[in-house]
Amino acid sequence: MIYIIDTYAWIEYFRGSKLGKKVKKILEKKKCATLESTLAEIITHALRENEPHDLMIREIKSLSIILPVMIGLWFLAAKTRHEMRKKKANFGLMDAIMLAKARELKAKVVTGDSHFKNLKEAVYLE
Repeated sequence: MIYIIDTYAWIEYFRGSKLGKKVKKILEKKKCATLESTLAEIITHALRENEPHDLMIREIKSLSIILPVMIGLWFLAAKTRHEMRKKKANFGLMDAIMLAKARELKAKVVTGDSHFKNLKEAVYLE
């Protein structure tokens, strides 16, 4: 089983919060991956918060496999977003790309993002 760590989970990990400690345990015991798109979100967060994004990216790369986001996955994400918006009105494209990749790999998304609460493809942090 592969565990895909999303932006929410990485931010909690870097904060060293209670939820971040749960992420750390998963990183230590499971096969983990991070989408390329998540790296962009991490850099955006780090720039906004004036945090060292280069160190964060280096650590993410050392703790997880970086998965490319190819054109076919974007198309699948668009369909996934359309499907999910019937249940969760503001389900975004970045959430959909994560969910589409998890479904493709039969993986779990590690997140605290409320859009993933009660989804079988998620390990929901709370």
